Amino acid sequence: MTSRNAKELCAMLITRSLKDLNDDEEEIVVDYLESLKIKTKLSMKPRELCTLLLEKAMEKDFSNNKVPITAYANSILDKEKQSKEVKTKLVNETNIKIRRSQSQKNLEALENKLPGCLVNDNIFGRKLYNLIVDPDLGIMNLEDGTSQYSAAISVSERLYNDIFLSNNRPVIELKTNKGIKAFAKIAFPHSGNDLDVYVNPLISLILNLSGSDLAFLQLCNSLPAISHVKFTFYGTQEELDKVLKDLIVILPSTINAFSYLSLGMVLVVDINGQKTEIRVDSLTDDNERPIFAGLIPVSETDLPFDISSDL
Repeated sequence: MTSRNAKELCAMLITRSLKDLNDDEEEIVVDYLESLKIKTKLSMKPRELCTLLLEKAMEKDFSNNKVPITAYANSILDKEKQSKEVKTKLVNETNIKIRRSQSQKNLEALENKLPGCLVNDNIFGRKLYNLIVDPDLGIMNLEDGTSQYSAAISVSERLYNDIFLSNNRPVIELKTNKGIKAFAKIAFPHSGNDLDVYVNPLISLILNLSGSDLAFLQLCNSLPAISHVKFTFYGTQEELDKVLKDLIVILPSTINAFSYLSLGMVLVVDINGQKTEIRVDSLTDDNERPIFAGLIPVSETDLPFDISSDL
């Protein structure tokens, strides 16, 4: 059974893209005419049926301003071609999103198989903490005079003291009640409730916060130091080639802002006003051991990385 509609079939027949209609195609045309309350005769040939169909369609589209039927048929085919191209593009984009999402989930699933956050459960307990966005938290000044957010949070004074008694370089794992995870460093303590945790807009973006959000917190006693990263660029090799020079310059400061990286993490880099997405696909530590998550080494400004396209 053909997947073309009646108007397209008739347009193809009138413009001689089709020599004739088969029985199934002719039935599609007849059914369409009958749906418009237009009577047909068994003796009518496909070209007669199609001429009738296109004339009626033209009356509806152009009222009294008729155009040559062949020109009208060509306009139908042009619209159908454009429509199919749009549909194909949407299908391809949807398939790409699905594939990328699945790849991200597969990488995130390696958390329990590869070294990463060594958890200390004694500090936060199994409590849900209120996440409050603070736009003044964790702002980092860059060498070029601009600034950006680093992955930072603020906890109560009591928690702050307990944490730094057991770890002088703590990293906090946050996991929302929706299952989204991020890591952050502690910027400074606040004098409020123990259950209130202030996060900056970068952490809010990573966790996809939407308002009154809750999260479980865990202290990482340690995270491995990252020695090398492999990124996947969301786009074609040609697109990557166009932005690679700028990306190499901008990416180190973006990496340093996070202070950590984990598998499946997607970084959004602004290159000349264009949002570029890259995903963390591989991390290794100083012993060239694959790891799930790790810290950017202190004062590291040129962490080695590779980038390849996914299309």
